[in-house]
Amino acid sequence: MTRTRWRVPVAVLLASVLAACTAFEDRQDEIDSITAAMRSVPGVTRAEPTYVNSTSLGATFTLAVEVRHAISAASLQQAGGRFVVEVDDHGFPEYIVSLKVQTASVDRAEGSSGASFRLTDNRLGRNPVSADDVAGDLRLWAEAMQFPGVVSVQLSRPAESASEPGVNDRRLDIRVADREAGERLAARFPETSRHWRVEARPAG
Repeated sequence: MTRTRWRVPVAVLLASVLAACTAFEDRQDEIDSITAAMRSVPGVTRAEPTYVNSTSLGATFTLAVEVRHAISAASLQQAGGRFVVEVDDHGFPEYIVSLKVQTASVDRAEGSSGASFRLTDNRLGRNPVSADDVAGDLRLWAEAMQFPGVVSVQLSRPAESASEPGVNDRRLDIRVADREAGERLAARFPETSRHWRVEARPAG
């Protein structure tokens, strides 16, 4: 009796394995485009994406950005808004998407500041964080950290405490050199009035 042997091409086997490992729609091209746009912003020194798409680890896209302390607040505002618009236009269903911005290491002597935004959540889906929210927050973040007497600014939206659907609160933590600097900052930016504190100086 003659036995018929079925041979499956290696390319077909490889495609099957890759399909099994990739649980969500591929977004590499879109992520490359979004990252390139962020890298083109004057004052951005680094923009690196973290992209995961697998059955075991889920699907995530985080863009980590470093900026110079003196970056134009208007440029950063525009870049942040564009990031959200592009994410929503391309569509990242079932992805956890976030943007993290911090001052470049070369400027850390002037204070380490950072801003982070979670557009989607693992359990709750798309957070109600709009392009206007991110744009406005990044402008405030840049202007506040460049304000005389400000040591550092940490901002996050939603706040880390957010745990319910529809929450879109903001956490703002500003360290200033002295009380006078805090009062001047609050006079210039009223939304910071309850969010600054004097940086504790080391004893001695």
